Amino acid sequence: MVSDRAHVYLDMKFLKTVYRPNVAEFVVDLSPFPDSERLDIIVENMGRVNAGAYLNDPKGLPKGVQLDGVDMQNWGHSKFEFDKEDMGKLEFEEIVDDLTGELPAFFRGSFEITGDQFAQNVGGTYINCEKLNRGVLWINGNNMGRFWSELGPQITLYVPNEFLVAGDNEVVVFVSDDFEAADSSGNEFTMESVDAPSFVNKNKE
Repeated sequence: MVSDRAHVYLDMKFLKTVYRPNVAEFVVDLSPFPDSERLDIIVENMGRVNAGAYLNDPKGLPKGVQLDGVDMQNWGHSKFEFDKEDMGKLEFEEIVDDLTGELPAFFRGSFEITGDQFAQNVGGTYINCEKLNRGVLWINGNNMGRFWSELGPQITLYVPNEFLVAGDNEVVVFVSDDFEAADSSGNEFTMESVDAPSFVNKNKE
């Protein structure tokens, strides 16, 4: 049982993603991998219901993991809370291969606001995350929120002008799933700043 969403890896290779609304309990067939030695499961807490029958909503893998019907023991556990302490521990390196090769991952970039532009009372803006599929965005260390371009509701995230500075502005984005970024070329991709919000149209066919 997974609560709420999990990426499953075998020997550091991605196998599948499991999402609770679609399936609560899941089975991974390991028979094609007889020599495998390591199983990793990255579990995401997507929030809690605060009323009703689902008020008691434990997160993680509440019923554990079994191998051939036997509970697996001696798991190694680690957490990442996306707070300033954890974000400060990130170490970035230059991408030399396909930027989508090892996900989930953090990416870092920047954009510049000149002194003249800033003096003209730069306003807030929206960052379009549609092409990044799913993840979390930070501007200058400030968490702008989550995005999920398939489900939404929003596919743009608002950046208040109070979070912007004259000069270089740091962008950090966590991407959890495969994506096809606009203007991607080799080991680079760009993100677009727009002047209006955009939402998922769930009524389109």
